[in-house]
Amino acid sequence: MTQQIFPLLAALFVLLCPPFVFAADLAGQLRGLDPAVLLPQLREQTVGMIQRDIRRRRDLANAQNRQAWRAIQNREQWEAYKTERIERLRRSLGRFPQPPKPLRVEVTGTIEGAGFRIENVVYESRPGCWVPGNLYVPAKPTASMPGLLIVHSHHRDKTHGEVQDMGMTWARAGCVVLVIDQVGYGERRAHPFSGPDDFAGEFRVSRQDYYYRYDSGVQLGLAGDSLMGWFVWDLMRGVDLLLSRDRVDPRRIIILGSVAGGGDPCAVTAALDQRIACAVPFNFGGLQPESYPLPENAEETFNFAMSSYWDTTRGLPRTCADGFFHWTIVGSIAPRPLIYAHEFMWDREHDPVWKRFERIYRDFYNDPGNLRFAVGQGSVKDSSDVATHCTHIGKYQRQFIHPAFKRWFGIQVTPADEYSQRVEPAKLRCLTPEFRRRAAPRSFTQLVSAEAASRVAQQRQQLAVHDLEQRRIALRSDWRSQLGPIEAEDPQVAAVATDLNTLAGARVERILLQP
Repeated sequence: MTQQIFPLLAALFVLLCPPFVFAADLAGQLRGLDPAVLLPQLREQTVGMIQRDIRRRRDLANAQNRQAWRAIQNREQWEAYKTERIERLRRSLGRFPQPPKPLRVEVTGTIEGAGFRIENVVYESRPGCWVPGNLYVPAKPTASMPGLLIVHSHHRDKTHGEVQDMGMTWARAGCVVLVIDQVGYGERRAHPFSGPDDFAGEFRVSRQDYYYRYDSGVQLGLAGDSLMGWFVWDLMRGVDLLLSRDRVDPRRIIILGSVAGGGDPCAVTAALDQRIACAVPFNFGGLQPESYPLPENAEETFNFAMSSYWDTTRGLPRTCADGFFHWTIVGSIAPRPLIYAHEFMWDREHDPVWKRFERIYRDFYNDPGNLRFAVGQGSVKDSSDVATHCTHIGKYQRQFIHPAFKRWFGIQVTPADEYSQRVEPAKLRCLTPEFRRRAAPRSFTQLVSAEAASRVAQQRQQLAVHDLEQRRIALRSDWRSQLGPIEAEDPQVAAVATDLNTLAGARVERILLQP
């Protein structure tokens, strides 16, 4: 017991009494029996044992990661390191279908603006799954135009005013800008609560879809996929849409991820899709808004594995086991242009992730000019008059993006060019009643249920050719791949105490199992 006591299970075994013991007497004695197994001093040691074990494993993963990073001395070693881990990341996201060829796209409405046009589009990312998006295009297209893909936050959908501002501003500067509704948001809402009248409690439009995405992630996990995987797949098909547009330059495809939850799929998509020329993931890869300031020895103390998180796009399964830490995902974007972006203050001097990025771009690719940063003011705890809170990517943070885009891609925008003439969200709806009648798009629940049923049928068919013992071995192997190490290294069983004659004709043993 001098080391850890985890996982520690307490069990109370009662041997059955002889039949001559009256049941009423036995019941009374059982009611008066103290069921506690752990002695008081041992009980104090076990409080928080699960959290301590998680921290122990996390610290071990961090130590291994630091050691692996120090061993990388050149580009070849870095590329071998990141290639293996990004492939593990890809496998962890679930099964991807074959890309649709050609991509089915329809325009269901158009809005004319001053120097730009908004096309309400839908595209089929997988059979029956139609993704709604607003495409902001220049009123006068040029011979070669950058294509921008903006990932909205986990608070609001594609119609939010801050997203509209970005779409209009960059379209007026000659870019084609696509903003889609992610799974479970806006026109793809997966729950029945569209407004306050549908919800018995307090309906918060900025939180309702955000809360429900946990359920969507669980449903996809049961089917063998992941919410991040579905986000990424839809964004990749968004890249298909941009590249299908006449005059969009395939060398200038850019993805931007919003401050709250948009940076996660932005970074993962850029890591997996080499067609993306530049990425701007906010609040992903390293420091979170709460991480300020950092200690002097941050390289040795920083949690590169990040904290556990209920949202599966932030707490990616198998991050520690397979080594695709957030910084590795973002760092793998190199040598393509990268903006390491923060909503609030940023401790640049002590940020160990930034130092790793600098080394990658400077020492491994000899191209430090392809690494920039964006930063805000204040902290997440400060009021809006002190801190640069935003829902997606605020005007303050965008002032750092414009000079980088000008240098890398020739996009001419200054803070003075920022444009805002917001339209009603209803006008930006893409899944019109007429389209729904004609195309009959399937709901998220229908899509996941059908996929799960198909995979269950495939698994049963594969198992049917084996005898019972072979099936048991195969299922154990499959479970092991999902659960991790399940064989006890040195299981120990200890009797803490034995109560003799506690019950008439029975003996009570208090036992500890330490697997």
